[in-house]
Amino acid sequence: MLENRNNELNNEKKDLEEERDRLKMMLRGLNKSSLRILTSGLLLLFFLFHFNNSFFLRKNLFIFVLQASHPNTSESNISYIVCLFFLPGQSDGASSQKCPADWREINSRCYFLSSEQKTWGESRKYCQRNGSDLVVIDSEQEQVLIFLMVKNSYILYYLNLNRLHCTVWMGILTSCSGLMYHFNPLKANWNDAPCGQKRRWLCETDQSTSS
Repeated sequence: MLENRNNELNNEKKDLEEERDRLKMMLRGLNKSSLRILTSGLLLLFFLFHFNNSFFLRKNLFIFVLQASHPNTSESNISYIVCLFFLPGQSDGASSQKCPADWREINSRCYFLSSEQKTWGESRKYCQRNGSDLVVIDSEQEQVLIFLMVKNSYILYYLNLNRLHCTVWMGILTSCSGLMYHFNPLKANWNDAPCGQKRRWLCETDQSTSS
């Protein structure tokens, strides 16, 4: 009887020691994670305060801190978090009574995403017949807003470069206005595409023009 009881006590002691070791490991991991998140959060607040007028810097610093504090977060989740964080209260491409049917509203502008494919010239004629023109993305913020509306990380669309200025965030200037764009804040890049090929397209107009 005493021997059996002694074995039971030894087994209980062993179980308690194993549980203690597991708790110690969890506590160490929690402390490291909490410290990393706290440090990253303080850095984020510092940089957002000092670069509050630069959308590009704030966005990329936010991505850096997010990846540092949450290294296992997927790129698609980071992209979604970035869009939500930097665009509070913005329209994400919902339909609007101020825009024509089948058009979507972003920041008081109306956008049409085609489901069929046309050449660049045919695409622009379609837009102009509907009181609009091929979209001109003239800021990174509009670029990210359109990413939210399109909800596709890689997509081909005809845009219009004729009225665009060569800016840092864009980085190219070309005479051909057929563009291939990676609509992902982490992998965004532009490439020209043959204007004779058939692609989907994006029209854009002011609400005042469309009403």
